[in-house]
Amino acid sequence: MEDKNKATSSLIRVDAIDNSVESMLAFGEKLVKSGLTPMKKAEDVMAAILMGKELGFAPMVSVNNIYSIQGRASVGIHIITGLLLKAGIIYDFIEDYVPLYRYKDKSGKLYTTDNLHEANREDIVSKEEKPYDVRTKIKFRRKVKQPDGTYEPLEITQSFTWTDAIAAGLTDKDNWKRMPKIMLRTRCLTLGARLIAPDLMLGVSEHTEFAEIHKLKVNVNQDTSEVVIDTVAVDVTENDNEPEISSKVSDTNKDNNKTEAKK
Repeated sequence: MEDKNKATSSLIRVDAIDNSVESMLAFGEKLVKSGLTPMKKAEDVMAAILMGKELGFAPMVSVNNIYSIQGRASVGIHIITGLLLKAGIIYDFIEDYVPLYRYKDKSGKLYTTDNLHEANREDIVSKEEKPYDVRTKIKFRRKVKQPDGTYEPLEITQSFTWTDAIAAGLTDKDNWKRMPKIMLRTRCLTLGARLIAPDLMLGVSEHTEFAEIHKLKVNVNQDTSEVVIDTVAVDVTENDNEPEISSKVSDTNKDNNKTEAKK
């Protein structure tokens, strides 16, 4: 009978968690020992649960999808997109890792992918062999409640380019070399989500940008985009997936990461 009681007391009771520090730490200790979370400390489990409550997540979702270091929390891209959809925020990919080219007409005038529609196609005589950039662009839409109780539509278009990634010092990171398309998409989604829904994001970071800030190793599953953060130095490896772009960057590309908002 004593062994049965001991076994019962060792069970992880999610429904037994209350708002007390003791309860969450006790739950965290059992969870860490069980291996049901990638976290190594009960305090990290507690921080994840508290942040998860603010975001509207159940404890087990929180401890497997939220990382907290030095008081800052991060979440996976699947959690971010889930938050958006749960709130009725729609997003569409206008461009997904689309190469951008330069063109020249008979008079020598240069055009880019963005303004090629202004040219007479019959006058175009050449196209650069390599793209000058690669871009992902996403449109976000939601309805925002106004002071008078009515709802007004809000639309935001966010883009992120390989040139933006270079400027931010991201392209030498292992995951950016191995999976440039996924990483460009993830960063664009994160930036757009933060702008269209600051009330949902609450200042949290996405896992990969969080790892970059704290110089942590981050492993991204190429098929599922699932992210696991480790607390060791980042390993940089060479890879051929990195887009080959022209060294010349047109002045028209400098504004590619500006966000357009319409109400």
